[in-house]
Amino acid sequence: MVLGADFGRRWRVDIGMGRDQWRSNDGPWHDFAKPSDTKMRNYAITAECGGITVKPSERELVLQKVMRLIPDVSGELGYTDRIKHKIELIEGARPVCQRARRMSDKMEKIAIEHVSKMLREGIIEEACSEWNSAPVIVKKSDGSHRFCVDYRDLNKVTKKDGYPCKNMDEILDKLRKARYISKIDLKSAYHQVLMEESSKEYTAFSVPGLGQFQFRRLPFGLKCAPMTFQRLMDKLFCSKVEKHVFAYLDDIILVTETFEQHMIWLERVIRALIDAKLVVNRDKCEFCCQSVKFLGCVLDSSGLRVDSDRVRPIYEYPAPRNVKQVRRLLGMVGWYSRFIKNEAEIKVPLAKLLRKDVVFVWGAEQEQAFETLKRCLSEAPVLVRPDFSKEFSIQTDASDYAVGAVLTQEYEDGEHPVYYVSRVLSRAEQRYTTTEKECLAVIWAIEKFRPYVEGSRFKVVTDHRALTWLRNFKDPQGRVARWAFKLMEYDFEIVYRKGSVHYVPDALSRAFDKEVCAFEKIEDEWYLKKRLDVQREPSKFRDWTIEDGMLYKRGRSALLDPVTNAENGWRLVVPAERRQRVLFDAHSLTSSGHLGAKKTYNRAACEYWWPGMWYDVEKFCSACEVCQRYKVPQTGPTGLMTRRVVDRPWVVVAADMMEFPRSKNQNKYLLVFQDLFTRWIEVVPLKKTTGANVLRAFEELVLFRWETPEFFLTDNGREFDNKLLNEALEEYGVKHLFTPPYHAQANVVERSNRTLKTMIASFVNDKHDEWNRYLPQFRYAVNTAVQSTLKVSPAFLNMGRQPKQAKSLRREVEKWCTKEFMEQSAWAERMAKLDELRKIVMEYVGAAYEKQSKYYNRGRKEATFNIVDVVLRRTHNLSKGIDKFNAKLGEKYSGPYEVIGKKGVNVYILRDMEKKSRKKPEVHVSHLKRFVQPRLANRQPA
Repeated sequence: MVLGADFGRRWRVDIGMGRDQWRSNDGPWHDFAKPSDTKMRNYAITAECGGITVKPSERELVLQKVMRLIPDVSGELGYTDRIKHKIELIEGARPVCQRARRMSDKMEKIAIEHVSKMLREGIIEEACSEWNSAPVIVKKSDGSHRFCVDYRDLNKVTKKDGYPCKNMDEILDKLRKARYISKIDLKSAYHQVLMEESSKEYTAFSVPGLGQFQFRRLPFGLKCAPMTFQRLMDKLFCSKVEKHVFAYLDDIILVTETFEQHMIWLERVIRALIDAKLVVNRDKCEFCCQSVKFLGCVLDSSGLRVDSDRVRPIYEYPAPRNVKQVRRLLGMVGWYSRFIKNEAEIKVPLAKLLRKDVVFVWGAEQEQAFETLKRCLSEAPVLVRPDFSKEFSIQTDASDYAVGAVLTQEYEDGEHPVYYVSRVLSRAEQRYTTTEKECLAVIWAIEKFRPYVEGSRFKVVTDHRALTWLRNFKDPQGRVARWAFKLMEYDFEIVYRKGSVHYVPDALSRAFDKEVCAFEKIEDEWYLKKRLDVQREPSKFRDWTIEDGMLYKRGRSALLDPVTNAENGWRLVVPAERRQRVLFDAHSLTSSGHLGAKKTYNRAACEYWWPGMWYDVEKFCSACEVCQRYKVPQTGPTGLMTRRVVDRPWVVVAADMMEFPRSKNQNKYLLVFQDLFTRWIEVVPLKKTTGANVLRAFEELVLFRWETPEFFLTDNGREFDNKLLNEALEEYGVKHLFTPPYHAQANVVERSNRTLKTMIASFVNDKHDEWNRYLPQFRYAVNTAVQSTLKVSPAFLNMGRQPKQAKSLRREVEKWCTKEFMEQSAWAERMAKLDELRKIVMEYVGAAYEKQSKYYNRGRKEATFNIVDVVLRRTHNLSKGIDKFNAKLGEKYSGPYEVIGKKGVNVYILRDMEKKSRKKPEVHVSHLKRFVQPRLANRQPA
């Protein structure tokens, strides 16, 4: 570029040729930029601005002003002294401490490089904090990597910042007279804001092998970061400059009516940013633009207008090609029918096509109705201008080939659309699983609607229930990690809506779906090669043929061919892109019935074939969420028999509660205690099952009658699991153990309960209100009976002698005989032998265990789960007539749950992944089965 003397005089530019420097307005001297580092080719400067021609000299002035005011600061990153970010925690918040996630050697090397760079730039510093969040390396679309920290748990305990973001309606109104427009970008905007000293520790993270670090600058992903940045922008650009400068979060727009004004204000804005020690990224700035999209509107010479993209999906909606697509269109129209005048009359030509006796013909009448409905959907009163004082909702949906979304707001007369969006998926995206496609739809829609929802709370409405885990996904990897971290800075909730009423986004996402029956644009390399081979050498492939471009393979059936006197016929060879549809039809339709893998395979194999078909069927059926929830495994139960070793009396005491009819003295419950070594029992009838009654009985019948046990084993009933009893046991030094729910085998006292029930039934006859009449006698009978496992009675093991029967023939005939007297030494010898006997009894118990385990384990299999495995839990629902619920028709399994711990051999600790309950149940392995992530099993492909 050549600048003459007239330019220097007009703009007071001094050029120091000898010193290779220049200055303007008698300001400081600047070095000339070298051609290699000017990067001016990257600046977006338009020759036309709103119909006003920008002269070459004016264009040069803009370039020179930018060169003079904005230095090339590649590699440098300053920080502002105008504001600091403070994290305020909710009351009672506990430190978040996430465990470090394992990284591959490659990822660990990348993490070290990023951390080292941030240390050099002063973005982070070494830390020693009780707070710790996990870092994650996210691969970007261009192949490079981004270093992120998972602050989702920290955000949950962070107070909301009530600072209001700019009212976008006011901003948009003031932008209407814009003629010259510039858009200014800050380099790593958040990293230019310092953290408050007291808040740094909350941002701590650790990298294995390097140590723990905390942020000195504002990191990405914190809950209140947008509000802090808006405060900064409001401080810099107050009411004095509101006519020309508009800052919404990190978007800075400069608008003027004349070029001269633009030059003046451009310098003022840039100087204000530099004075605040903020670094401008001049390579991404746009100066003197012809038009700019800002806050969902288009700003150009004609002023402010609605972005045509808001209704583009409606204008481009293709005419329906079949009845199914007509029904989908009318479903979307019906959703907004209350706002469309004469809606019922307009759609009559389309509704005719839904009749069973009408042949589908798309004529001029239908085309006119179709265009009228599209126009109604894209104009008021259906489409409304956004009201930023109301909450926004984003409705999303995905099909096999496209994603769609609609931004809506609720008014008194119903739900109105604000913005429609849809797009076709790329080839790579079409290979995503259903859940990944639905997740992509949410991410893409939120990014698309960012100007509307950023800085405020909003809803995401989806018909895919699995997305409810999206914000709480544990240890995300790959693109899921990239998506999860994009969402951290947004404040929203995910709401599930049935697909049957999810009309609008469903219609948008399926507008461009291909016909499923036609094999268009096949990418399956095996299929294409095989079809080409059959075309070239048909004689070599006698069992293969091609018709209408589709490949067929001859199928044979040893069972059916002799009956039909012919071969089984030709089967359609299915390319990879169409196999999910075949699997869905063969398994998940009502006419297929969610039958097992063999029946599903046989149904599909009658008409279709592809290599590895049986494996795909098995995989599809095992991942079917409906089957996983409603089917009980037909194999033997899981969990082998375990042995509880007890080596002396009154170490472990078990208890259980039985319910009976109300007795004459108002007793309704029987509490049974049993020593697991001697099998000695204590019983007491109760009127109420309260913790106080159980504690009183435990103290009287066990603690102060025999001795203090080390362990107290019960089920999970409230009479045992309560604050009063647990605190008392802790005070006595007794550890309270619980059996897994619905697994009575874990409590030995259950066997004694059956014996007691039989005794009671044998003596009460039809006087059921006298069930507690003979309890002392029954207790005596059990304790003095020889146990088949122990070979002796509980009484002998407990007291060293066998009590005599209260009423017996021997007692009567020996009534006047002198009782035998035992010397003290003889008694001591008996006690010593009793210890030996107890050792022998333990051997008997061991032998009995070996014998019992053979029968118990027959048909069973050992199942183990690892930490973070996902499982389903067996349900035990009861029928409820009032709710019209039959347990036989209900789900057999609930979940999914995450395994977070293990107790013993067969008991696992779970966490509800859907956040329906905060409890962490302990469940026996026999009530668990592994959960396979659903693919397309319970959703029909488009």
